[in-house]
Amino acid sequence: MSQDQAREAVEAFFRAFNAGDGSAMAALVTDDVAHDLGSGQEIGRDALRSNLAQLRSAHAEEAGDVEIMINASGSRAAAEFTLRGTGGERAYSIAAGAFFDLDGGRVSRVTVYRAPA
Repeated sequence: MSQDQAREAVEAFFRAFNAGDGSAMAALVTDDVAHDLGSGQEIGRDALRSNLAQLRSAHAEEAGDVEIMINASGSRAAAEFTLRGTGGERAYSIAAGAFFDLDGGRVSRVTVYRAPA
């Protein structure tokens, strides 16, 4: 996969996240995608889609100021971004980062780190 293709895959992932579109996000990942969270790891498209739905029901979040870095082979990417949202009555803006493995044009692993809100 080229660096341009990898960048487009990661940009599409963030567009789907910002839209809260679990179906679009699921189409961008492998069947056995690994989603690493602070609380553990989830495997599979359905788990990723469920996690997004659960997150959206509790928080209105959007990733902004996204800066993407791609390795030379296009197989790995990292993104630094600002996560803005609301939880209950409180608005927040926190630093976050995500690391991606890419396989055949799809995300096969995503690990997300975020500062405490």
